[in-house]
Amino acid sequence: MYRSGTAIKKLCTRLPGIGIDPVTPVVCIGNLSVGGSGKTPLCHYLIAELRQRNLSVRLVSRGYGARFEGALARRRNQSWDTEGFFGDEVEMTVRRFPDLEISVGRQRALFAREADQEKYTGILLYDDALQYWRMGRNFNLVVFHWGLQLGNGRIFPAGPLREGPGALKRAGGLVITHAPPELRPEEVRRKLAYEGPVFFLDTSLSHFEDLHAGRVSVNAGTAIHALAAIANPQDFFADLQNLGLRILKRYALSDHEDQSRVEQQRILDTLPGDGFLVMTEKDRPRWKIEDPRVLCAIQKADVREGAQDLLHLIISSGGEIKSRSRES
Repeated sequence: MYRSGTAIKKLCTRLPGIGIDPVTPVVCIGNLSVGGSGKTPLCHYLIAELRQRNLSVRLVSRGYGARFEGALARRRNQSWDTEGFFGDEVEMTVRRFPDLEISVGRQRALFAREADQEKYTGILLYDDALQYWRMGRNFNLVVFHWGLQLGNGRIFPAGPLREGPGALKRAGGLVITHAPPELRPEEVRRKLAYEGPVFFLDTSLSHFEDLHAGRVSVNAGTAIHALAAIANPQDFFADLQNLGLRILKRYALSDHEDQSRVEQQRILDTLPGDGFLVMTEKDRPRWKIEDPRVLCAIQKADVREGAQDLLHLIISSGGEIKSRSRES
Protein backbone atom coordinates (compact mmCIF):
# COMPACT_ATOMS: atom_id res chain seq x y z
CA MET A 1 0.00 0.00 0.00
CA TYR A 2 2.81 2.42 0.82
CA ARG A 3 4.59 1.64 -2.44
CA SER A 4 1.36 2.10 -4.41
CA GLY A 5 0.59 5.37 -2.66
CA THR A 6 4.03 6.69 -3.51
CA ALA A 7 3.60 5.72 -7.16
CA ILE A 8 0.23 7.52 -7.30
CA LYS A 9 1.74 10.67 -5.78
CA LYS A 10 4.51 10.63 -8.38
CA LEU A 11 1.99 10.26 -11.20
CA CYS A 12 -0.16 13.10 -9.85
CA THR A 13 2.77 15.52 -9.90
CA ARG A 14 2.90 15.08 -13.68
CA LEU A 15 -0.54 16.62 -14.08
CA PRO A 16 -0.60 20.10 -15.68
CA GLY A 17 -0.10 22.89 -13.16
CA ILE A 18 1.11 20.60 -10.33
CA GLY A 19 4.83 20.28 -10.94
CA ILE A 20 7.15 23.26 -10.46
CA ASP A 21 10.56 23.75 -12.09
CA PRO A 22 12.05 26.73 -10.23
CA VAL A 23 14.72 29.00 -11.67
CA THR A 24 16.18 29.62 -8.21
CA PRO A 25 18.89 27.04 -7.34
CA VAL A 26 17.40 24.23 -5.23
CA VAL A 27 19.48 21.79 -3.18
CA CYS A 28 17.62 18.91 -1.49
CA ILE A 29 18.85 16.95 1.53
CA GLY A 30 17.20 13.55 1.96
CA ASN A 31 17.60 9.90 2.82
CA LEU A 32 16.26 6.49 1.92
CA SER A 33 14.96 5.43 5.31
CA VAL A 34 12.34 6.52 7.82
CA GLY A 35 13.85 8.22 10.84
CA GLY A 36 17.15 9.87 11.62
CA SER A 37 20.19 9.52 9.41
CA GLY A 38 21.93 12.82 10.15
CA LYS A 39 20.14 15.24 7.82
CA THR A 40 19.85 18.06 10.35
CA PRO A 41 23.57 18.13 11.31
CA LEU A 42 24.39 18.14 7.60
CA CYS A 43 21.99 21.03 6.98
CA HIS A 44 23.60 23.03 9.78
CA TYR A 45 27.06 22.28 8.44
CA LEU A 46 26.13 23.39 4.92
CA ILE A 47 24.37 26.54 6.12
CA ALA A 48 27.43 27.61 8.08
CA GLU A 49 29.91 26.79 5.31
CA LEU A 50 27.92 28.40 2.50
CA ARG A 51 27.34 31.57 4.50
CA GLN A 52 31.04 31.78 5.29
CA ARG A 53 31.50 32.02 1.52
CA ASN A 54 29.10 34.98 1.44
CA LEU A 55 26.32 32.96 -0.19
CA SER A 56 22.72 33.53 0.82
CA VAL A 57 20.89 30.42 2.03
CA ARG A 58 17.19 29.99 2.76
CA LEU A 59 16.11 26.83 4.57
CA VAL A 60 12.83 25.23 3.50
CA SER A 61 11.24 22.63 5.77
CA ARG A 62 7.97 20.78 6.07
CA GLY A 63 8.15 21.60 9.78
CA TYR A 64 7.31 18.22 11.29
CA GLY A 65 5.14 18.77 14.37
CA ALA A 66 4.65 22.47 13.60
CA ARG A 67 1.55 24.24 14.88
CA PHE A 68 0.84 27.71 13.53
CA GLU A 69 -1.92 29.74 11.93
CA GLY A 70 -2.28 29.31 8.18
CA ALA A 71 -0.66 26.88 5.77
CA LEU A 72 2.72 28.57 5.30
CA ALA A 73 5.12 30.39 7.59
CA ARG A 74 8.14 32.51 6.76
CA ARG A 75 10.95 33.83 8.92
CA ARG A 76 12.48 37.02 7.51
CA ASN A 77 14.51 39.73 9.26
CA GLN A 78 14.70 37.57 12.41
CA SER A 79 10.94 37.34 12.91
CA TRP A 80 8.11 35.05 11.80
CA ASP A 81 5.11 36.29 9.85
CA THR A 82 2.80 34.28 12.11
CA GLU A 83 2.69 33.00 15.68
CA GLY A 84 3.18 29.38 16.69
CA PHE A 85 5.57 26.46 17.03
CA PHE A 86 7.46 25.63 13.82
CA GLY A 87 8.76 22.14 14.61
CA ASP A 88 11.59 21.06 16.88
CA GLU A 89 14.21 20.89 14.10
CA VAL A 90 13.29 24.33 12.76
CA GLU A 91 13.28 25.86 16.26
CA MET A 92 16.68 24.29 16.89
CA THR A 93 18.01 25.80 13.66
CA VAL A 94 16.71 29.26 14.63
CA ARG A 95 18.71 29.06 17.87
CA ARG A 96 21.86 28.32 15.88
CA PHE A 97 21.23 30.83 13.09
CA PRO A 98 18.92 33.59 14.41
CA ASP A 99 19.18 35.65 11.20
CA LEU A 100 18.63 32.73 8.80
CA GLU A 101 15.68 32.98 6.42
CA ILE A 102 13.39 29.96 6.84
CA SER A 103 10.17 28.85 5.15
CA VAL A 104 7.89 26.20 6.68
CA GLY A 105 4.85 24.42 5.26
CA ARG A 106 3.62 21.24 3.62
CA GLN A 107 3.32 22.81 0.15
CA ARG A 108 7.05 23.42 -0.04
CA ALA A 109 7.16 23.85 -3.80
CA LEU A 110 5.27 27.14 -3.39
CA PHE A 111 8.29 28.61 -1.62
CA ALA A 112 10.40 27.95 -4.72
CA ARG A 113 7.80 29.72 -6.83
CA GLU A 114 7.87 32.65 -4.41
CA ALA A 115 11.67 32.80 -4.63
CA ASP A 116 11.43 32.96 -8.41
CA GLN A 117 8.90 35.78 -8.22
CA GLU A 118 11.03 37.85 -5.86
CA LYS A 119 14.20 36.99 -7.85
CA TYR A 120 15.95 35.54 -4.83
CA THR A 121 19.69 35.28 -5.54
CA GLY A 122 20.65 32.65 -2.98
CA ILE A 123 20.28 28.87 -2.59
CA LEU A 124 17.10 27.18 -1.40
CA LEU A 125 18.13 24.35 0.92
CA TYR A 126 15.27 21.85 1.20
CA ASP A 127 15.45 19.59 4.25
CA ASP A 128 14.10 16.03 3.89
CA ALA A 129 12.93 16.45 0.29
CA LEU A 130 14.35 13.52 -1.67
CA GLN A 131 10.84 12.05 -1.99
CA TYR A 132 9.18 15.42 -2.65
CA TRP A 133 8.22 14.68 -6.24
CA ARG A 134 6.41 17.89 -7.07
CA MET A 135 9.46 20.07 -7.56
CA GLY A 136 12.55 20.09 -9.74
CA ARG A 137 15.92 20.60 -8.13
CA ASN A 138 19.54 21.26 -9.05
CA PHE A 139 21.13 18.81 -6.66
CA ASN A 140 20.14 15.89 -4.42
CA LEU A 141 22.39 15.11 -1.47
CA VAL A 142 21.49 11.78 0.16
CA VAL A 143 22.43 11.02 3.78
CA PHE A 144 23.08 7.40 4.77
CA HIS A 145 23.50 6.10 8.36
CA TRP A 146 26.22 3.46 7.97
CA GLY A 147 25.47 1.86 11.32
CA LEU A 148 21.86 1.14 10.32
CA GLN A 149 22.51 0.51 6.62
CA LEU A 150 19.31 -0.62 4.84
CA GLY A 151 17.78 -2.46 7.80
CA ASN A 152 15.92 -5.51 6.52
CA GLY A 153 15.89 -4.02 3.04
CA ARG A 154 12.09 -3.74 2.88
CA ILE A 155 9.82 -0.78 2.18
CA PHE A 156 7.91 0.86 5.04
CA PRO A 157 6.02 -0.35 7.04
CA ALA A 158 7.53 -3.82 6.55
CA GLY A 159 10.96 -2.23 6.91
CA PRO A 160 12.64 1.16 7.37
CA LEU A 161 12.93 2.19 3.71
CA ARG A 162 11.01 4.94 1.93
CA GLU A 163 12.69 3.82 -1.29
CA GLY A 164 15.08 1.09 -2.32
CA PRO A 165 18.79 1.64 -3.11
CA GLY A 166 17.88 2.33 -6.73
CA ALA A 167 16.89 5.82 -5.59
CA LEU A 168 20.59 6.62 -5.26
CA LYS A 169 20.71 7.16 -9.02
CA ARG A 170 19.07 10.54 -8.29
CA ALA A 171 21.85 11.51 -5.87
CA GLY A 172 24.49 13.99 -6.94
CA GLY A 173 26.39 13.08 -3.79
CA LEU A 174 26.18 10.62 -0.90
CA VAL A 175 27.01 11.62 2.68
CA ILE A 176 27.76 8.78 5.12
CA THR A 177 27.20 9.34 8.84
CA HIS A 178 28.26 7.15 11.78
CA ALA A 179 30.99 5.58 9.65
CA PRO A 180 34.06 3.87 11.16
CA PRO A 181 37.37 5.66 10.49
CA GLU A 182 38.63 2.89 8.22
CA LEU A 183 35.65 3.00 5.85
CA ARG A 184 36.63 4.18 2.36
CA PRO A 185 34.50 5.60 -0.47
CA GLU A 186 35.33 2.61 -2.68
CA GLU A 187 33.73 0.21 -0.20
CA VAL A 188 30.59 2.38 0.01
CA ARG A 189 30.25 2.51 -3.77
CA ARG A 190 30.70 -1.23 -4.06
CA LYS A 191 28.20 -2.08 -1.32
CA LEU A 192 25.51 0.33 -2.50
CA ALA A 193 26.18 0.03 -6.25
CA TYR A 194 26.66 3.79 -6.37
CA GLU A 195 29.02 5.52 -8.77
CA GLY A 196 28.92 9.13 -7.57
CA PRO A 197 30.97 11.11 -5.04
CA VAL A 198 30.98 9.89 -1.43
CA PHE A 199 31.64 12.02 1.65
CA PHE A 200 31.79 11.26 5.38
CA LEU A 201 30.18 13.47 8.03
CA ASP A 202 31.57 13.08 11.55
CA THR A 203 29.55 14.38 14.49
CA SER A 204 30.47 14.85 18.13
CA LEU A 205 29.31 16.75 21.21
CA SER A 206 31.26 19.98 21.59
CA HIS A 207 29.85 21.49 24.82
CA PHE A 208 26.80 21.87 27.06
CA GLU A 209 24.39 24.78 27.49
CA ASP A 210 21.58 25.58 29.87
CA LEU A 211 18.15 26.44 28.49
CA HIS A 212 19.17 30.07 28.11
CA ALA A 213 22.12 29.17 25.86
CA GLY A 214 24.68 29.79 28.58
CA ARG A 215 27.70 27.51 28.36
CA VAL A 216 28.01 25.08 31.30
CA SER A 217 31.07 23.06 32.29
CA VAL A 218 30.41 19.35 32.88
CA ASN A 219 33.37 17.27 33.98
CA ALA A 220 34.08 13.68 33.07
CA GLY A 221 32.65 11.33 35.66
CA THR A 222 29.62 13.53 36.35
CA ALA A 223 26.46 11.54 37.02
CA ILE A 224 23.60 12.47 34.71
CA HIS A 225 20.24 11.39 33.42
CA ALA A 226 19.99 11.48 29.63
CA LEU A 227 16.91 12.19 27.50
CA ALA A 228 16.56 11.82 23.74
CA ALA A 229 13.40 11.98 21.62
CA ILE A 230 15.16 11.26 18.35
CA ALA A 231 15.11 8.38 15.88
CA ASN A 232 18.26 6.72 17.22
CA PRO A 233 18.69 7.72 20.89
CA GLN A 234 21.41 5.14 21.47
CA ASP A 235 23.76 7.22 19.29
CA PHE A 236 23.29 10.16 21.65
CA PHE A 237 23.80 8.05 24.76
CA ALA A 238 27.01 6.64 23.28
CA ASP A 239 28.31 10.17 22.59
CA LEU A 240 27.71 11.13 26.22
CA GLN A 241 29.53 8.05 27.45
CA ASN A 242 32.45 8.82 25.13
CA LEU A 243 32.84 12.10 27.03
CA GLY A 244 33.23 10.11 30.25
CA LEU A 245 29.84 10.97 31.74
CA ARG A 246 28.06 8.42 33.94
CA ILE A 247 24.50 7.89 32.73
CA LEU A 248 22.42 6.76 35.68
CA LYS A 249 19.13 6.72 33.80
CA ARG A 250 18.15 6.88 30.13
CA TYR A 251 14.91 8.25 28.70
CA ALA A 252 14.69 6.95 25.12
CA LEU A 253 11.51 8.54 23.79
CA SER A 254 9.98 8.16 20.36
CA ASP A 255 11.13 10.56 17.64
CA HIS A 256 9.63 14.06 18.09
CA GLU A 257 7.72 12.92 21.20
CA ASP A 258 6.18 15.81 23.13
CA GLN A 259 5.73 15.40 26.88
CA SER A 260 3.39 17.24 29.17
CA ARG A 261 4.69 19.50 31.91
CA VAL A 262 3.62 16.89 34.48
CA GLU A 263 5.63 14.16 32.74
CA GLN A 264 8.67 16.39 32.56
CA GLN A 265 8.41 17.25 36.25
CA ARG A 266 8.37 13.53 37.08
CA ILE A 267 11.66 13.16 35.22
CA LEU A 268 13.19 16.07 37.14
CA ASP A 269 12.00 14.60 40.44
CA THR A 270 14.17 11.52 39.86
CA LEU A 271 17.40 13.53 39.50
CA PRO A 272 20.02 13.16 42.23
CA GLY A 273 20.75 16.36 44.14
CA ASP A 274 23.92 17.30 42.25
CA GLY A 275 23.02 15.68 38.93
CA PHE A 276 21.99 17.04 35.54
CA LEU A 277 19.39 16.10 32.98
CA VAL A 278 21.10 16.24 29.59
CA MET A 279 19.06 16.29 26.38
CA THR A 280 19.67 16.79 22.67
CA GLU A 281 19.33 20.14 20.88
CA LYS A 282 16.23 18.78 19.18
CA ASP A 283 14.56 18.20 22.58
CA ARG A 284 15.14 21.70 23.93
CA PRO A 285 12.30 23.45 22.03
CA ARG A 286 9.79 21.02 23.56
CA TRP A 287 11.05 21.29 27.15
CA LYS A 288 8.62 23.34 29.25
CA ILE A 289 10.21 23.66 32.71
CA GLU A 290 12.93 26.16 33.63
CA ASP A 291 15.49 24.43 35.82
CA PRO A 292 19.27 25.03 36.11
CA ARG A 293 19.83 21.27 36.18
CA VAL A 294 18.52 20.86 32.61
CA LEU A 295 21.29 21.00 30.01
CA CYS A 296 21.43 20.69 26.25
CA ALA A 297 24.30 18.90 24.50
CA ILE A 298 25.50 20.87 21.48
CA GLN A 299 26.57 18.83 18.48
CA LYS A 300 29.16 19.81 15.91
CA ALA A 301 29.60 18.26 12.46
CA ASP A 302 32.52 18.19 10.05
CA VAL A 303 33.14 16.58 6.70
CA ARG A 304 36.02 14.20 7.21
CA GLU A 305 37.75 14.88 3.90
CA GLY A 306 36.77 16.45 0.61
CA ALA A 307 34.78 19.30 2.17
CA GLN A 308 35.81 21.69 -0.60
CA ASP A 309 34.72 19.19 -3.24
CA LEU A 310 31.29 18.83 -1.62
CA LEU A 311 30.75 22.58 -1.44
CA HIS A 312 31.94 23.00 -5.02
CA LEU A 313 29.38 20.43 -6.19
CA ILE A 314 26.58 22.28 -4.44
CA ILE A 315 27.60 25.76 -5.53
CA SER A 316 28.29 24.80 -9.13
CA SER A 317 24.97 22.96 -9.42
CA GLY A 318 23.19 26.33 -9.48
CA GLY A 319 24.34 26.87 -13.03
CA GLU A 320 23.28 23.47 -14.34
CA ILE A 321 20.03 22.62 -16.11
CA LYS A 322 17.64 20.90 -13.71
CA SER A 323 15.80 17.74 -14.50
CA ARG A 324 12.78 16.85 -12.39
CA SER A 325 13.78 14.13 -9.94
CA ARG A 326 10.73 12.00 -10.69
CA GLU A 327 11.84 11.73 -14.34
CA SER A 328 15.52 10.97 -13.74
